[in-house]
Amino acid sequence: MDRIRSKKPSSRPSTESKGDFLFSTIPIENNEGSTNIIYNMGHEKNAYWYDSHLSIEETRKLAPYQNATGLQVTAGVLGAIVWAIENPHAGLVEAEDMDHDRVMDILEPYMGRMYGEYTDWNPLKGRDGLFPEDVDAEDPWQFKNFRY
Repeated sequence: MDRIRSKKPSSRPSTESKGDFLFSTIPIENNEGSTNIIYNMGHEKNAYWYDSHLSIEETRKLAPYQNATGLQVTAGVLGAIVWAIENPHAGLVEAEDMDHDRVMDILEPYMGRMYGEYTDWNPLKGRDGLFPEDVDAEDPWQFKNFRY
C-alpha cells in the first residue's frame, strides 16, 4: 500500500484555515468506490491533493453490506478511539494533537489505496463566467471564491 505521511499531524484536518493555508475534506461516492480528498491549499506550490480510493469490492471484503465512504469514516473514528484508549490521561484533544502515525496505523487497512500529489486547481479555475459572481480574482484562495 502506498503511504504518504507528513511530519506534522495537521496534514489531516477537516475543513478549516490554519495560518496561510486552507484545508478541506471532500467525500465523493461513485459506482467504483469512494474517494476522500484532502486539499492543502494556498501555499507556494498551489495545492496538494491527498486521496484515499476504496472500491466497493474491497469494501465488501472488509465489511459486508457497507459502502466505501461509511467504512472510511468509520476507520477514522476507530483510529481515534484506539488512540483515546491508549492515552486515557490526555483528556479532550484536537485531532492535530493525536499521534498521527498511531492513528494511521489503525485506519490504513480500511482506506484502500492512498496517495498524494500537487495540483494546479484553485477555486476560480474552470469558471466560465456565464453569471456575474462576487469573487476576488487577485487572490483565488479567499473563502468568498469557494462554492458550497
